Amino acid sequence: VLNDENLSVKEQVIPIPTPRTPDLKSIKQETKDILKFILERTNQGKQTFVSDIVDRFDRSKQSTGHQIKLLKNEGLINNERHPEYNGKEDRRVKIIELTPQGRLIASWI
Repeated sequence: VLNDENLSVKEQVIPIPTPRTPDLKSIKQETKDILKFILERTNQGKQTFVSDIVDRFDRSKQSTGHQIKLLKNEGLINNERHPEYNGKEDRRVKIIELTPQGRLIASWI
């Protein structure tokens, strides 16, 4: 607790962000299936790349990228550059990981 007599109460208050609830109604079943697939791979101790999703769901990279963007915008996944892929440096490759909220939602759907 801050207790500085020289500061007003307003100046001493620390804002705490409210968690955002994902809009699951707007997420199509195919996107939910991708989320569950990422959870399955995570539970198996495997990393997930866009190419894994493309292969599993037989979709184009563009379509898969759109699905990934939707999940990221809902706060369910992170996708970060992966400096090494198959033993080679490739900055285009991104690893997809569930956020804590994404893991919880994926286990519910």
